[in-house]
Amino acid sequence: MTAKAGNGTRYRFSPVVAREVPANPNVRVYHVAEELTREIVLVFGARSARRPPEWLAPVVADPRVREVDFTRYRVRVMKADAAAWDAIEPAVERALLARFGAERVEPAPDAAESVLNVAKVDGPRRVFEGVASAEGDEIARRLFAIAGVAEVVLSPEGSVVVKGRAFPREDVLRAVKRVLPD
Repeated sequence: MTAKAGNGTRYRFSPVVAREVPANPNVRVYHVAEELTREIVLVFGARSARRPPEWLAPVVADPRVREVDFTRYRVRVMKADAAAWDAIEPAVERALLARFGAERVEPAPDAAESVLNVAKVDGPRRVFEGVASAEGDEIARRLFAIAGVAEVVLSPEGSVVVKGRAFPREDVLRAVKRVLPD
């Protein structure tokens, strides 16, 4: 699979869905290398009037699933307290594999590998948690044009870019350093 960034950079990688098992026993997080939303977060479920994409509708309709949310490169599934993951996870993962053309689900890389510490930027500290939030900032807009950039913090103390976990660290870092050289 090839991802193309807004700046023309192409990344080559095998399509994989990466599973994260966080401390909350009711949550599974899946990382993908395809943009899901340009908003900070999209929520689907009983408490949301938003209709899920067709491929996700059966998962959201399952009464054992409380809600599903998307960030740029992440799908977070929250189950009902009484539900068991072994009853839900196979259907969730089949839907993700089919939608993203992935060959397998594998463990997500460590979160620390996704944090890229980069150059200092003049001005006040600014936090951008999605593409839409970056519209008023030229540097943040340029960083979000890079495939794989999920979050940006610009600061005179040193900036941080958080990449999607399904993207190769070195590829994203190289592209980020073209926007924010040391």
